[in-house]
Amino acid sequence: MLTTSSGTYGSYSFTNVVDSGVYYCVVTVTHGENTSQTAVEYTVSIAKVDQTITLSENEFTYSEGLTIDFADYVDGTGDGTLSFEVSDKNGVAFDFANGVVSNITKAGGTFTLTVNKAASDNYNAAIETFTVTLNKCAQTLSVSGTPSAPTWKQNFTVSVSGNKGALSYAITSGNASVDTNGVITASGAGQVRYSVTAAATDLYEAKTQEFSVTFSKAAGNLAPGYAKPTNLTICVGHTSDDITLPTGWKFQSKTTLGQVGNVTLTAVFTPSDTANYSAYPENFTIAVTNHTGGTAASCTTAQVCTECGDVLVEALGHNYNEQVDNTVRTTAANCQECNTYWYDCSRCGASAKNDANATDKWYTSNEAGEHNMSSDWTSENGQHFHKCTVSGCDHVEDTEDCDGGRATCQTKATCDTCGAYYGELGDHNYNYGSWGYTDENGHANNCIYCDAHTELQGHEPNVDAA
Repeated sequence: MLTTSSGTYGSYSFTNVVDSGVYYCVVTVTHGENTSQTAVEYTVSIAKVDQTITLSENEFTYSEGLTIDFADYVDGTGDGTLSFEVSDKNGVAFDFANGVVSNITKAGGTFTLTVNKAASDNYNAAIETFTVTLNKCAQTLSVSGTPSAPTWKQNFTVSVSGNKGALSYAITSGNASVDTNGVITASGAGQVRYSVTAAATDLYEAKTQEFSVTFSKAAGNLAPGYAKPTNLTICVGHTSDDITLPTGWKFQSKTTLGQVGNVTLTAVFTPSDTANYSAYPENFTIAVTNHTGGTAASCTTAQVCTECGDVLVEALGHNYNEQVDNTVRTTAANCQECNTYWYDCSRCGASAKNDANATDKWYTSNEAGEHNMSSDWTSENGQHFHKCTVSGCDHVEDTEDCDGGRATCQTKATCDTCGAYYGELGDHNYNYGSWGYTDENGHANNCIYCDAHTELQGHEPNVDAA
């Protein structure tokens, strides 16, 4: 609208305004019914527009050969020429030229990126700063080991690939230890879990990863207590079970050894620690020999093989038909036994008396022997006597009544002959020479052997004292 001090009377317009400069405009004036149009020259100033700068990515992760061209990540408005500056490197190192990061030697930090857009015909110059993060790269670990299927008696060596940093190792579960070179030493069969750590570098993050290895049982010949049998021999006719083997060994099957000569059999050693050692089979040569006779058989002893103990000739048994000194042998009987008569063996001289299987070769008389009287007195019920010492005999002799000694109120009399107590307790023996007992009611005489006393006599006044 065209506005003057008198009011608003028309409008003006410009065409093809593309930059600051001098332009003509058409003015249309309207006042009531009168309208006029004229071209007037004006100088019009057109201001430039501000440019904007944005960064589509401000966090990057290092990789082998990584370059970053920030021109690829700058957005915004305007057409000014771009330029870049880097400052405030914190934990990072790299080359920078023309907006391009290259030759990265250290990551894991930040830096400040300044982006400039130069002024152009229609835009003002612009500048923005951004904090850019350059992360370290992750390490990827791959593990193998030798031997591929270890027993727990073998060391397992860990081989690692993919790491960038120095390696360290640790056991996380299982019975084992690991050294700085990744050599794992187990102390028993079973699974062992271990961790591998690749240390951080300037460009790579630290990485810890867990792996496992299973140690199988060791062969039984490595077990404690393993002892290989040697010089195995057995007499003909026996079985393999009759051969004495060291602890832990057993033949695989029971075999009858019926011919003299060498035989090969398989025996298995089973360790006591079956959790860590496997059964161990081994072949052995068995020498099968004839029996070797020992001492000839006697009445009571068989002839046996000196190698295996088998009976070769049974015991002969006694021959009870020998009379000694042309008469039968006899024992000295006591009051509880009768005289006994028996024969001796004609081969060995053994007595039929001691052979329960030869009762027809010995007999007893009908008369018992003599008593065996003790010289010591036995006391009982006020008498003493001598008693037979033979077990089971109640015969006594020299019975007399006990006599002598003196009974008191505390003890019975002692017999002068046998020394035993007998009879009844005696009367009290009061000491009439003194008043041994007194109380508030009177006084009495005490027994010299106990606390008994005579009947109390009442106290009387002391006249002389009055």
